[in-house]
Amino acid sequence: MNNYKIIILLFIISLGCKTEKKNINIAQNKNEIVNNLDSIKQIIPPFGYADVIKKVLIDKNDNGRFDTSIATFEKKLDDLEFKSSLKNNIAFFKEDYFDNLPLDKINTADFNLSSKYLLFNGIKLHFISHKKLGNRIYIASIINDMIVDMKWIYFSYQGEMGFTYYKLFNIDKNYAVSIRNYEFTEDPFKSNPIIKYKINSQGKFIRYYDKNGSVKTEQELGFVKSNKRQEKWVEIKENKSLYNEVNFQKDKENYIDYYTYMEANYKDGLPIGEVKFFKLIQDSDQNGQPIFLSRKKGKLIYTETYENGEIKERKFVK
Repeated sequence: MNNYKIIILLFIISLGCKTEKKNINIAQNKNEIVNNLDSIKQIIPPFGYADVIKKVLIDKNDNGRFDTSIATFEKKLDDLEFKSSLKNNIAFFKEDYFDNLPLDKINTADFNLSSKYLLFNGIKLHFISHKKLGNRIYIASIINDMIVDMKWIYFSYQGEMGFTYYKLFNIDKNYAVSIRNYEFTEDPFKSNPIIKYKINSQGKFIRYYDKNGSVKTEQELGFVKSNKRQEKWVEIKENKSLYNEVNFQKDKENYIDYYTYMEANYKDGLPIGEVKFFKLIQDSDQNGQPIFLSRKKGKLIYTETYENGEIKERKFVK
């Protein structure tokens, strides 16, 4: 009789174990379904226009191949699914000053967020397009549904007389974002140097340099440590923050194509303290081309104050 009770007890226990195991399997399958659906929207790099990072530049006599490769690349952009509108309360659209649009004066509802994204160390990287300016795309880092930082990575323009301008990008398997500008003019072709960014743990896009040590180019002068900007830097670049500045518009004939001479200090790739923007002064040769060695700073135009990599204040000199 006791043996019979033991057998019944073991049978009941076995049923309970099977039921529990079945429930665990259902929960596991449910999670897998969610993850699989989410992975459909997730992009695994590399992604972008692969030729951006190639050392071999486009043959100026082979525009047909370039046009074909661009068409293939733009098809990838179309597949990003720009559907979700940005909320009006998102006010942070800070970019490099030389790539800046007056976005603080533009209705953020005019922008669409891509359904597809990349995921880097828990940080989502979505693409943003303008509803009316479809030829312009940004990449934004998003943490807890808030935009942390963004960069302008794509632009296309086709003008008269065959003039064409492209800003193209590539994101490699290490999530480094490389950007290069291309121009087809009467020259007939110009390819600008690659600008590369990496994402830090706070979601900031940090300028990345392949080599450490001193940097000296026509546009930059500074020091690189751990592949990031450190200490004092000088930049001579187009400054679109001046485009809508009233004082500048009154005196624009005294400026050189919206270019400024910038002085800043960096720590771990981020600007710290006060950043100064001066009028650019330079001489030209007999053909009207700038003499780079003659470049120097003129009068102070405006300053920006940074704290923890965030711009806190901008002041124009009256």
